[in-house]
Amino acid sequence: MFLSAYNYTIEYILSADNSADYLSRSSISEARHAPDTGAGALDKCTADDFTSSDRAAYVCFVVDTSLPITVSELRDETKRDKILSKVTEYVKHGWPKKISDLYLRPYFSCRTQFSVENGYLMRGHKVVIPETLCKRVLAELHKTHLGIVKTKAEVRSRFWFPGVDEAVEHMIGTCEVCINLRPSPPRVPPAPWPRAHHTFTRVRMNFRGPIAGRMYLVVIDSYSKWPEIYDTASSTSSDTVIEKMYKFMSRFGIPQTIVSDNGTAFTSQEFKRFCEINRISHITSPPYHPASNGQA
Repeated sequence: MFLSAYNYTIEYILSADNSADYLSRSSISEARHAPDTGAGALDKCTADDFTSSDRAAYVCFVVDTSLPITVSELRDETKRDKILSKVTEYVKHGWPKKISDLYLRPYFSCRTQFSVENGYLMRGHKVVIPETLCKRVLAELHKTHLGIVKTKAEVRSRFWFPGVDEAVEHMIGTCEVCINLRPSPPRVPPAPWPRAHHTFTRVRMNFRGPIAGRMYLVVIDSYSKWPEIYDTASSTSSDTVIEKMYKFMSRFGIPQTIVSDNGTAFTSQEFKRFCEINRISHITSPPYHPASNGQA
C-alpha cells in the first residue's frame, strides 16, 4: 500500500553487482550469521520474517517521526477511549453483523481495513487517533498554516479518525492567522446613481460637525450640486431636520427623493411620517458603506 503511491520499475541485479544487498540480510539474525552463498542465503529467511520486520519498522516510523505524540501515549489513550477499545475487541474477535451505535458506524463501514499493532489501531497504513489527541495532532500539522487542500492531504497520508475532513475545515476556518492572511473577496464593480434630470428632484443630506461646538445640516442637490447648509446649534433630532427641510422646500420645492445615511434623525417614525405626507421617497445608504452618500 505504501509503494502503490509511486511509479517504479523492478529490475533483477546479481548480488555481486548490488552494493545494497548486505542491507537486506543484516537485519535478520539467521541471514547475518549464515555464510554468504549468494541468493541462496535468503532461502533461510521466511516470508513472514520480512513481513513482520517491514511492518514493525514502518509502524514505528509513522508513529515516532510523523506524529507529535509518543507510542506509549497513543497506546494508553487508545485503551482509555471507549469507542476505540470496542473497535479493538471487534478487530481481534470479529465484528457483529449489524451495529446500532451511531459512534461505531464510521468504523463498521470500513471494518475490513483495521488492524491492531502494539496496542493501537491502524487503518491500512494510517494511525487511528483517539479523540483526546485529535486537536493536538491537527494543531501540530497546521503550524505552517497550509491551506485546506494541502492540510487535508497531509492528514490523509498519516492518520484517520471519523470526521477528519470536517475537523480540518473547522480548524482552518477558526485560525486567526489564516483569516488575516486570507485574500479579500473581489470587489463589486461600482454602481453609479442614475443621473437626475431636473434640479432639486433628488437631494442628499447629512450632518457635519461638531464645528466649534455646533452641528450643521448639509443638503445638496444631485443635479446642480447646489449646497444648502443649516445651523442646527447642537441638535441632531428629527424635529430639527424636519424644520430645516420645510425651509428648504419653501425655497426650492418638494424633492422627489431624499438620500441620507442610517442616522436616527433620518430613520425615526417622525421623519418617515414627514416623507409620507409629502410623498417623498427616502433612500438610505447601505450599512457599513457610507460612501454611497458621499456627496453630502
